[in-house]
Amino acid sequence: MYKLENGVYQLQIGEPYRMPEVGLGIGRYRGLVGGLSQEILSWYDATGDRELTPEERETQRTEQERQAKEQAEQRVEQLEEMLRSQGIELDRLLDV
Repeated sequence: MYKLENGVYQLQIGEPYRMPEVGLGIGRYRGLVGGLSQEILSWYDATGDRELTPEERETQRTEQERQAKEQAEQRVEQLEEMLRSQGIELDRLLDV
């Protein structure tokens, strides 16, 4: 990256390169495009975290939903086991 300083373009060192004027940084990362590993240019937020692509956001959302469902199922199993250990018949509760 080069930045115009006093009429002269100066090479900027470091990645991601921070641009405080817009509150972002720009840098490279290695990712898959069409199944091929490539170097990709990306935006970085003020904390240095890379902005996810729409595909990555969707994958992350899907994984979070899967984990939440799994945790809910485990919780139900734990509650059912607790009721059974107290001698409560689940089938009778559900028939009421």
